Amino acid sequence: MNNISIFLPKDTAFYRRLYSHLSKAFLQAGFSVSGLCRVLDNQEMSDWVKSYRPKFIFEMNRVKNEIPVLHDLKIPHITWIVDFQGRNEHSILGSDITYFFDSGWDDNYSTCGFQDWLPPGTCVDTYRPIDEYLPTIEFSFIGHIPLPWSQAELNRPIIGEGAVDTGMLFGELLEIFNRRMNEISYFGQTHASLLDIIDNIVFQRSGLHVELTLDMRYDFLERVKRVKNRTQIIAFPLSKTRSVAIYGSEHWRAWPEYQGYYRYYIDDPTELNRVHQISRFNLHDGVGFHFRAIDCMASGGLLCWYNENSGDKYNRLGLDPHKRRGLHSFFDNSRHYVEFLWHQFDEAYAHALALDYRHGKQRLETIDLIRQNHTWRHRVEKIVRDFNAL
Repeated sequence: MNNISIFLPKDTAFYRRLYSHLSKAFLQAGFSVSGLCRVLDNQEMSDWVKSYRPKFIFEMNRVKNEIPVLHDLKIPHITWIVDFQGRNEHSILGSDITYFFDSGWDDNYSTCGFQDWLPPGTCVDTYRPIDEYLPTIEFSFIGHIPLPWSQAELNRPIIGEGAVDTGMLFGELLEIFNRRMNEISYFGQTHASLLDIIDNIVFQRSGLHVELTLDMRYDFLERVKRVKNRTQIIAFPLSKTRSVAIYGSEHWRAWPEYQGYYRYYIDDPTELNRVHQISRFNLHDGVGFHFRAIDCMASGGLLCWYNENSGDKYNRLGLDPHKRRGLHSFFDNSRHYVEFLWHQFDEAYAHALALDYRHGKQRLETIDLIRQNHTWRHRVEKIVRDFNAL
């Protein structure tokens, strides 16, 4: 029996594309593949296991403790945590193997089992350079932005221990939290430390410890930072040019300052491949080794990464090979991609202009490094090695 089952969170263009890439790589590794782009409840999972008898289950963003029947059936479970979805470390438990998308998560959270960093791979048959694609846009950005806060969201009451109303509203707490984070920065913060900061703010105001709902936890831990990052990164190119194209969800239209730069949502990978190459500079923020980053680099587009973490300790050369956990560990900054901190954009922009990436050998080097080390086949080979070592 060499069947495995893959379950991804939703039936969207992104997850269907990812499912296709993973399935192909597992097939190349000698497995038959079953699965869905949706999650199964306990009974559905029980029926699925009895029908398909997988050797193991690979799932994104759900852990084994959230599907108790897998413990009863003794089916190995591998999870890939790409989004915490407002959960804390005490919720990320039970899987036989836990992979983290962000290298810092593996260092800061303990799952009480085998865990490691797993960056995304890419499909070099899909993302590849095409000579007739010539740059027509100065800067592009591909990604999601949350909607602006609604009045109803800002008016949510903050509840303290014992279900006591603290007298604070979400909007007030949000304003104080944003001021605090501007003072101390997000660098080195974990989900736990951010929650401590929020709790201290509430305690100082009300004398109560806060009990955030799951949606508020997500808002503070993910949504706030994503809005901050996205608004910052778009401000950089707009200081230089109006040749800026934004691709992503329709949420961009809800922000008046970005309506004129928003193009459309891309659900066709061949269109993504084209956009990477018709853009002189492809902006990226957040986790350095990201889906959109590696796909862009495989396409032959120049990646310009805004490292808002101001120096990820994993993202540097010279580490033990088992602890190489960032773009710096596999590619040469300023040669294979361009990185900048918030105060370095002008310098990075000048360097990117002088690099002449499209016509230089750096572009070919980048593509070759990806083909040799960073395809979905390479990621699946790691998964299989780790599973066999259990």
